[in-house]
Amino acid sequence: MKNILISFFLFFIMIFGILFSLNAMDKVYSELETLNRRLEQSIQEDNWEKSILVINEISDKWQKHSNQLSIFLNHAELDNINSELAKLSQYVIHKNKEESMSSLHVIKFFFKHTLDIEKISLGNIF
Repeated sequence: MKNILISFFLFFIMIFGILFSLNAMDKVYSELETLNRRLEQSIQEDNWEKSILVINEISDKWQKHSNQLSIFLNHAELDNINSELAKLSQYVIHKNKEESMSSLHVIKFFFKHTLDIEKISLGNIF
């Protein structure tokens, strides 16, 4: 009987941890998604000064939250986002509109992909 109670207790702790991690990811990615939209708009308007400020803000927020996310995310996914953010910042600094937009959409894809593979679904369980 004691083993069953311990198993149920560990199961509920695991479920709580999963829900906590999903909630944290949703908060971080919603903040970054808002900044990505601002960056996309400023790039489309060729407002490079504003774009540099926004990419710096995105990088700061990402650095702040990536340590927290690394606890429960695949490090390969985080590395992909980190490398693409580094490329994006250089594209924005050098005012390369096409590469900036391309890199921005890759980052959006990585964010969406990371959320999709971490969500609770039958496809992710089996």
